[in-house]
Amino acid sequence: MFQLLPEQVRVLNRISMEQFLERMAKHLKQGFPSHVKSMDDAQLRVLIESGMKRAASYGIEFEHDIQGFLEYVVVYGLDFGATPKTKWAAGILNDEDLDGEQKIELLEQQAMFVPRKN
Repeated sequence: MFQLLPEQVRVLNRISMEQFLERMAKHLKQGFPSHVKSMDDAQLRVLIESGMKRAASYGIEFEHDIQGFLEYVVVYGLDFGATPKTKWAAGILNDEDLDGEQKIELLEQQAMFVPRKN
């Protein structure tokens, strides 16, 4: 039987995380160029890592859902859901009866009704 040693698992997890960070950076650069143009790669990485921690604190754990949350973080700031400007999202993010996917779906629905400044 094939068995991975703990150190091998750590290495695989680290590689997987690096690949995820690279995918998210590429996605945000392509999808939100005006929001990330002033950030260098290191700053964007810090934003992504911090956003991932915030997402996890709301029970948002799967890649697609984290990506959605990061999109809001890039547009509204790392304090998304915790400011008067984003109070529309706080109830959704803090609802413990919703899983991460449900939260992102509701945020997407609610965001359609949030006035945008040009």
